[in-house]
Amino acid sequence: MQVFKFEKITQTEKAARHYIIGCCEKTGRMRCQSCGSDKAYVIENGDRRRCAGCGHSFHPLQGRWIHRVKISSQKWLWIVKLFELDNSTSTISVETDISYPTVLKAVETIRLAIVGDSIQCADIEFGCCTDTSMLILGASSGEHRSVQVLERIPAEHIKCNVKLAGGRMIWTDKNLVYNTLMCENEELKLVDRGEHFPRFRAYFSGAGGFWQYARERLAKHHGISLEKLMLYIREMEFRYLHRDEQLFDLLVEKLCHYAPS
Repeated sequence: MQVFKFEKITQTEKAARHYIIGCCEKTGRMRCQSCGSDKAYVIENGDRRRCAGCGHSFHPLQGRWIHRVKISSQKWLWIVKLFELDNSTSTISVETDISYPTVLKAVETIRLAIVGDSIQCADIEFGCCTDTSMLILGASSGEHRSVQVLERIPAEHIKCNVKLAGGRMIWTDKNLVYNTLMCENEELKLVDRGEHFPRFRAYFSGAGGFWQYARERLAKHHGISLEKLMLYIREMEFRYLHRDEQLFDLLVEKLCHYAPS
């Protein structure tokens, strides 16, 4: 989004709210969280809606990702803009004059909105690998690869197994010392021996320069827990796939989708 347009939509709380509600309407009609009806009318000068079916009154953002953090529309848009510019949570907190815990919750909400329902999808596996074709391979040398299959990977060594950005990435614990893995007859090369992430080793295939794009951005967080690892990887995938686009509108649109109940 161009600077002058961003300045316009954040000039007043009313303008910011109007922009966010407009984005919500683009993602689908507002629906009553009580009965599910999408027929509602405006009450209280536009601050609330009333369901035409059951009479329940509700906030126009109720049930959406953006409603999970109760801050003003202006503050929300500033957080999204600073997040788009890849600022740290502490920097966003200082620049917006919002407490660090609140900004942390907002930033995590953005990451959850990016992931959406896909964190439940079958192409993501945590803590184990159910694919029986996942093998440990020995290192090879010379022009002609001749790799001997040594053994299957013990499930406890696999921390994350995900298809993303046109390829596959597998994170293992630091105890695995092999240079190559194979999964579904596809070779995965070691791309990080723990230099950027001391607790993990990362293997990757496909997607061109994704790892080169993502590793330094991931490493700047100075340690990512296994529980949050998927959110950060999906964020980097989102940034990589849209690297030639302005992300602000896309991020607000993600936040305006209804969150899983």
